[in-house]
Parts: sequence; C-alpha cells; structure tokens
Amino acid sequence: MLRDDGAAPRGELTAAVDKVVAEQQTFLPAMEEIVHQYDRESVQRRARLRRIELVLFALMMGTLVAAIVFIFRPVVRRVSQLLAERDRTAIELRDKNRELDATLNDGASGDAGKIVVSGGDEP
Repeated sequence: MLRDDGAAPRGELTAAVDKVVAEQQTFLPAMEEIVHQYDRESVQRRARLRRIELVLFALMMGTLVAAIVFIFRPVVRRVSQLLAERDRTAIELRDKNRELDATLNDGASGDAGKIVVSGGDEP
C-alpha cells in the first residue's frame, strides 16, 4: 500500500515490477498487435483523406474550367464585339463630320451655308 507521502513501499514496488517482467512475454505480442492495428487504421484513414482531397481538387478545377468556358470567354467575346462596333461607329462619325464640314465650307458663298429655320411669321 501507499505510505503517507504517496510512495509505495520498496518491497511492493519490486513485486509489481517482477510481475510485469514475468508477464511481458504475453503482454508484448498483444501490444504489438494493437500498435499494428492502429497503424493499419491510420494508413486507411490517410488513404481515404487523400481520395477525398483528389475528388475535391477535381471538382474545384472543373468549376474553374466551367467558369472560364461559360462565363469569361463569352464576356470577352462580347466586349471585343462592342469595342469593334464602337471603333466602327467612331470612324463613321468622323467621316460624317468631315462630310458636314466640307459641305459647310463649300457653301460659304451665298446662302448655301446658312441653315434656314422656318416657322412662324417672317419679317
């Protein structure tokens, strides 16, 4: 039994150690089997987690590819079309302005360049 200070008497401690040493031949193989079982289970859990990681990675990459194909590529195509249309419109507008300027400059003689607004009484 334990003494008042919490320590076991030397004789009891020696007897307990002798008992553990005597039983170690039956204890060690059982403990080794338990350790091996834990190791096998941990290897299986790691393999399962690895498969889950691969599936999640594949889903993530598939989502990114789908976003590129179905969202970004059409947006880029539409923006390119709009920019090309804007450029064409700007060129057309510039040409029309040049034509208007030429018409106004050619009609500088007489009433050709004047814009007549009719409406109401003329004095």
